[in-house]
Amino acid sequence: MERLLYFCEHIDPNLTQWTPTVGLKLPKTSQYSVKEIQAAWISLRLDYPTIACTIENGRGMQYQILTKDELVRWAEKTVHIHRFGKSAREMAISATMPESSTLHFFPERQELAILIRHELCDGVGCLILANKLLQNLRIKPRIDTIGEEIARLPSPTIDLLNDKSSVAPEIIERADHIVGLYCDTNAIALQTRQQKDTQKAIPTLPQGRVEHQFSEKESQAILDACREKKITVTTAIWAAQAKAALEHSGDTAGNLISFLPINLRNEIKSCPSNNVETKDPPANNTIIFALTNLPVAETDDFVDWATMAQRDLHSWRFGKNNISLFELSCKALEEKMATDVAAGIMHPARFFLTNVGISENYIREPVEDVWLNLMVSTPESSALVVLTTHRRLRFTACYNRAFFHDNQVKDYMAMVVSHLKNGLGLIVLVDKIEASTRSESYETVARI
Repeated sequence: MERLLYFCEHIDPNLTQWTPTVGLKLPKTSQYSVKEIQAAWISLRLDYPTIACTIENGRGMQYQILTKDELVRWAEKTVHIHRFGKSAREMAISATMPESSTLHFFPERQELAILIRHELCDGVGCLILANKLLQNLRIKPRIDTIGEEIARLPSPTIDLLNDKSSVAPEIIERADHIVGLYCDTNAIALQTRQQKDTQKAIPTLPQGRVEHQFSEKESQAILDACREKKITVTTAIWAAQAKAALEHSGDTAGNLISFLPINLRNEIKSCPSNNVETKDPPANNTIIFALTNLPVAETDDFVDWATMAQRDLHSWRFGKNNISLFELSCKALEEKMATDVAAGIMHPARFFLTNVGISENYIREPVEDVWLNLMVSTPESSALVVLTTHRRLRFTACYNRAFFHDNQVKDYMAMVVSHLKNGLGLIVLVDKIEASTRSESYETVARI
């Protein structure tokens, strides 16, 4: 008999607009059968049952305990085999949003990709899931713990970390103020191609993807320059993004709206109320967002702006009542956006920044490449995803082609890269062959 468990309703309205993907290029010596891939996927579900949760509006998430035979049928349904045709990257921008998660296997290319709803998992969580899947392929664990996995269903991050008793009226007022700034309709924006249609039914497809990979020398130079100037790589990219958005707008000054994910895994790990029965780090969505509206001008010094942005981000990460502030801000944002949509009020289109970090910090199993994608459904939620893998920094712009022209995003990406190098004072010699293959654009046929 199926047993149902409801848990963990996420409050951030942005999560429903994104579907992340983690892709892996396996070593050339890897030769896995479909049955081995399916068995590893079943084991991953028992390790991290969140990947099989479904979302019900107003009721949170639902998980079903299956028998062994039902698990086999689940794996057959959710593991997709791609023998010829599209690459994993191309699949990531043309696949449909999964009910929970799906695993895609490309035997001839030796590629794997996990596609999962953002309500269930964040970017770092995707890397954790990928590493555990690879471990299961290597170790081939026995499937004899069916039913015990519900002990590993995580509690909501908000419930673990938020002290409801500390919420004061001034926190509510501050949250409302932040949302008011964040919904500034005069902020810098990248113009969408169909402004009048952006408030109608939102298409999942067609997706767009533009990728820029720095060389190993460039990546090290960027890291060294940030250390020298005492700014983080994230805030340096944020400053470059601010300068690029301003240049793209054609203005000389304006306000930049941003929301940056903040990984809370370290806080959860040390939380005494965290009763998740697993030695592995949590893979579920464990982030809050910094909601910001910062002024930027052509005359701003790059490092000074990055330092100012770093202070703002630091206040969100470590500020008193930051979890309460985030929770209240999300609720206020959801109400504000719903009211504005009903009134036909347009909001600026922007690319939010998410730096997932270094893939090797999470994926310890051997792979030739790791990449990320984020399928988006609105112009307001397009993403600049940053990942460092195999000592190379990579930018990936993920957007919905119903709203943005591909060349528009390519130009914006080039601006971000240029402002980052110029702002850090870098002159890096790049091998001509490497430079000619570094930027890639992945497109798919419109299918709405």
